[in-house]
Amino acid sequence: MKLVTFSTSSLPKPHLGLLQNDEVLDVDLAGRALNLMVPDQMLTLIEQQEQGLQALQALLTKADGRPFSRVKTFSDVGAVHQVQEVKLHAPILQPRKNVFCMAVNYAEHAKETGSIRGQATTPPDAPMMFTKATTTINSPDEPFVIDPTVSTQIDWEVELGIIIGRGGKQISEADALTHIFGYTVINDITARDLQARHKQFFLGKSLDRSCPIGPLIVTADEIADPQHLAL
Repeated sequence: MKLVTFSTSSLPKPHLGLLQNDEVLDVDLAGRALNLMVPDQMLTLIEQQEQGLQALQALLTKADGRPFSRVKTFSDVGAVHQVQEVKLHAPILQPRKNVFCMAVNYAEHAKETGSIRGQATTPPDAPMMFTKATTTINSPDEPFVIDPTVSTQIDWEVELGIIIGRGGKQISEADALTHIFGYTVINDITARDLQARHKQFFLGKSLDRSCPIGPLIVTADEIADPQHLAL
């Protein structure tokens, strides 16, 4: 499934939608038409993953491969929108915690980083972790304002965003993928001068709105192998 958080002029509060081709289905309205309890917020769906995805699958079953606009039950209640007519927000508007990130997360990036710094760099033996504050979350099409009084060395990196669904502790490598709800795209914007000046990652990584996300989340069942994705 392809999931979005969207709003319209008539429904300005961002809420959950199901994306299929160029159509967004308002799952709350569509669910009511079928007497289904469907979450209307992305975080609620993730927290109620099993029941929520079953309800969304029922909506897809009702469509039976047809465009949402061809399903009279959906169109009659105004649940179908063309994607170009809605506003797409960050799929998760306010994460429960900071965005957890891994630095130097693949071999070629280690070489690139070393080349820029004029030194040999190999991937670290243990993961290098940092976080971006929840105030960095931004919609994919909203502006990020560069303030030269704060930073003059703004950089960006495309990243694969992993949405954790089922919780746990001491999770084995073999079981790790079963805890993933889905995947998205993240733009990791960094103030390199702040990062260098303060000798740590947090300030340079946590400028307001410096983490555009989305526009959609693809559920894990549609990604057979996340190691083979093009970004």
